[in-house]
Parts: sequence; C-alpha cells; structure tokens
Amino acid sequence: MIDAYREARRKAGREGDGEIVFQALVSWAESDDEALEQARKWKGAQPPDHYTDDWHRPQEMYEHGERELTDEEFADNIVAGSDPEVIAGRLRELEQLGGTVITLQNNSAANAGRAIEVLGGEVLPALRGSRV
Repeated sequence: MIDAYREARRKAGREGDGEIVFQALVSWAESDDEALEQARKWKGAQPPDHYTDDWHRPQEMYEHGERELTDEEFADNIVAGSDPEVIAGRLRELEQLGGTVITLQNNSAANAGRAIEVLGGEVLPALRGSRV
C-alpha cells in the first residue's frame, strides 16, 4: 500500500515520498497480561469489517471484536507489554514498514502517569536515531 501511495505521488508530480503516518495503540503495564487487558476495549476496532460496515453501538462492536479475534491476534495488532525494549522493538517494526511519523495512542488507563514515564523515559530514547 505504501509503495502504491508513493508511486501515485510520483505520477502526480508530487515531490518526495510524503509522510507515512502510523498510529500505534500502545499499552504499558507492570505485566504483559495487564497491558493487554488495559487495551482490550479497542478489540472491537480490530476486525477489518469495522472499517467497512456501519457500526453505531459500541458494545456490539466490542462483542464482535471478541468473537472475531483471538487474544493472540489482538496482541499482534497492538503494542502492549511490560518490557520497554519489546515495545521499542514493535515500534521499530512500524518504522521499517515505512512509517515516517508514528503517533502513540496510550491505553495504559490504570497507570497512565507511570506509562508516560516509561514510554518517555525508556522507549522513546531507545528509538532516537534509529531511523533506517
């Protein structure tokens, strides 16, 4: 998809590759299980039909996500964990896919302050200068 976007820019005479912005759903907690649970409310937004069907009832959307995705699939779609190095590694994967801007959606609701300290103090410094 990114290659098609860049090719379309070139054909349209646009300079450069343009920004590729990814939004990463990130959840940090003291344990991997807790981090996954904190982000669970977003499981309903993961199935592909969430983007093509008309959803008006959040509870039904969430229940649909619970039926459609296993916890393992959900964990693969988000960045959740307790180890800052693992979180940094998952964010590097997005950069390697072509992301030029990666926004973090912090879903560490139970411990947002501590999560911001960990993400800002350990994850982001590990990513500085890592551009491939």
